[in-house]
Amino acid sequence: MSVYITLFPIAMTFEREKHDLYPQEKDKTKLEQFENQFEELKAAGMKLARAVANLDPDERYAPTPPSVHAVGGFVRDMMIGVKAKDMDVEVYGVDPSVLKEMLEKLFGRVDTVGEAFGILKVRVGHGLDLDVSIPRRESKSGQGHKGFLVGSDPSLDVREAALRRDFTMNSMTYDLVTGVIFDPFGGLEDLKKRELRVTDAARFQDDPLRVLRAAQFVSRFELVVEPASFELMKKMVTRGDLNELPAERVYEEWRKMFLKSDRPSIGIELLRSLGAVEKHFPELNALIGVEQEKDWHPEGDVWRHTMMVTDQAAKIIKSRGGGIIERGERDCYAWRALSRLWQTSHNRSIWWQDSIAWA
Repeated sequence: MSVYITLFPIAMTFEREKHDLYPQEKDKTKLEQFENQFEELKAAGMKLARAVANLDPDERYAPTPPSVHAVGGFVRDMMIGVKAKDMDVEVYGVDPSVLKEMLEKLFGRVDTVGEAFGILKVRVGHGLDLDVSIPRRESKSGQGHKGFLVGSDPSLDVREAALRRDFTMNSMTYDLVTGVIFDPFGGLEDLKKRELRVTDAARFQDDPLRVLRAAQFVSRFELVVEPASFELMKKMVTRGDLNELPAERVYEEWRKMFLKSDRPSIGIELLRSLGAVEKHFPELNALIGVEQEKDWHPEGDVWRHTMMVTDQAAKIIKSRGGGIIERGERDCYAWRALSRLWQTSHNRSIWWQDSIAWA
């Protein structure tokens, strides 16, 4: 297992503004509010971690000691110098009933969400949530996003718990007390190479939504998919795995791609190269090869033109209002961008004069 010890975020080539709806410096009031929210969220995680560290080891879960690890996107963002807006933590070596009682004493009300996955949500203030869970195993038992057998197991070690995560960059964990980064699958190195790599091929295929997650991740962080991972996702698309996805889950990944990236076109191009555009988004596939008047559109066909439009829309979403847009307004912009894609595909041509006037 690769282990990295860090006292501060590792400096990398990512630019903060390119990968997060982070307030721009000119908006001092909202910037300070965001900083305070982040610190409050981190303090809540540390509060829980210290309380857990003071527990006596439970013999039933030996040799796993009581500990709290930040997981997933929080660790990934920390490693590229981005301050996350939420935190997921996993608690090792602690009985679930003991954990829930501890959370109630520390924070008051605790909500159970995702009953099958045993996630405990703690309200931290300013609308922030700390999502707490026991390490778990997941296995596919049927079709759909609910077709999983889930088993929480406090005795799991960090590596085994991380196997279920989609990509190596999301498989790192951070011990909130010791400051140790556990990176069992080389996620940090993949981030440095700007490469998106599947953590475990067998488990990855359990949830076809991960193909769409790949699209929004490559857009947000401007990554290239590792060849074996690309072939795996292409295989999933070809055999029709994405057919079982409900519309609301598909929409949510598209929404993230528009709201959290500067260049959504990168993810859409990935879906095209995987065969997903042709198979699942015929409205977009209809744009490919549709010629335009070269005097007005030297960039190429309608597909290329539309990819440029989506990137312009993303820039507007990020820049409007000093970099901070309320969720309702951002959703409106995302819907406009998606609507533009569909409008263009049905018309099979572009009439408008100003490339961003519609937004």
